[in-house]
Amino acid sequence: MKNNLISFVIIGSTLYGGTDPSLEFLGQIWFDSYYSGSDTSGGSDVWGYTTPEGEEYAIMGVYEGVAVIRAIDLEVIDIIPG
Repeated sequence: MKNNLISFVIIGSTLYGGTDPSLEFLGQIWFDSYYSGSDTSGGSDVWGYTTPEGEEYAIMGVYEGVAVIRAIDLEVIDIIPG
């Protein structure tokens, strides 16, 4: 039973593809990684925030702390140490 459930989840997620038609790829930013010389980005999670004026920001956990990024031009506004 457990194998059937795992197979169902894997096949279902593969068929769906994990895409959301309301998402738009804007670009990518690379942050320092814990692993020296690696090709990983050094990020952990990302959240979106929209101001009352309609400006969109990304709040992302990075190796150095928390990065605040303006979404329209991918400018790093600040990195809060932590």
